[in-house]
Amino acid sequence: MIKKKFYIENYGCQMNISDNEIVSSILDNKGFIKTENLKEANIILINTCSIREKSENKILLRINQIKFIIKKNNILIGILGCMAYKFKNIKEHLVVGPDSYREIPNLINNFFKKKRRIYKYFIF
Repeated sequence: MIKKKFYIENYGCQMNISDNEIVSSILDNKGFIKTENLKEANIILINTCSIREKSENKILLRINQIKFIIKKNNILIGILGCMAYKFKNIKEHLVVGPDSYREIPNLINNFFKKKRRIYKYFIF
């Protein structure tokens, strides 16, 4: 069984900080382990804000940096927050709004059950 360690980065407003705490609590209650070390994580969540275009570019750059830093298989990178709403019509991504954060553990478990050997992006 894969140990599910998650790491959260926050880019945005006070609401995002609150959302980080909610998501962390939900995952913790389902047996996930939070880490402050990006390289230890196999679940990386990026909580976003898209008020300004510069913020969006910064987040997209950060996702590419993470892919370069983390050179192992079975990594899930999830995007939370308001930037996710801008990409909700992209079919290859999964979008779950803040009112559905409780679904995140099941979505993560489904990812790992498929044992994918590539990076997979979910937009929560």
